Amino acid sequence: MEEIKIKGKCFNYEPEQLSYETSVVIDKDIARENLLLFKKIADRNNFNFLIFYGTLLGAIREHDFISHDIDIDVVTNDEDKLLEIIPELINNGFKFIRYESSPSLKSYTTLYSFRRNSVYIDVYIAYKEKNKYNLLNCYIKKSFIENKMQYEFLDEKFTIPKEYIKILKLLYGKDWKIPQKNKPGDFKPKRNIIYYLKRVYRKFFKKKY
Repeated sequence: MEEIKIKGKCFNYEPEQLSYETSVVIDKDIARENLLLFKKIADRNNFNFLIFYGTLLGAIREHDFISHDIDIDVVTNDEDKLLEIIPELINNGFKFIRYESSPSLKSYTTLYSFRRNSVYIDVYIAYKEKNKYNLLNCYIKKSFIENKMQYEFLDEKFTIPKEYIKILKLLYGKDWKIPQKNKPGDFKPKRNIIYYLKRVYRKFFKKKY
């Protein structure tokens, strides 16, 4: 076990190397238990989150976790409140196993992961930039994060984006209602003038050996 310091706060940290290629399919019973416990702790501390990515897809399409999913996905725009509840998560059996930050966001955190038993929860941080949110270095509409609704999932009321159909189409394509293995969802990454200038430079000016 290590100790990690984030925004001046120290936490017990047990890092694991996680990747889509090496992960195993979740145990749905454990996933249910973990998400409901996470929600209970979040509600008790007024921590707001949205179920997102594959967990949102499963909730809408399957009314359950996707059979071939590997984790639980949630999104929040309140990183400070997340930091406040980490000790309580740890006290309830969750291990803090991953912390990733993005250099393109000036070291803003983009992902926290917590494992309990064999299933982990990914908590993605959405950062507001003017009238949009930056989620994993992709710009998405402000309404995708701020316009919310309640949706029944696992016999509980969870918060999801009101525009969930638009989101699922963007993440998984127009055939999002058709189950497909090994197709993780993702928004297109943002592009700026620096990106295109670098492409032009590499194409026309960089020496080839």
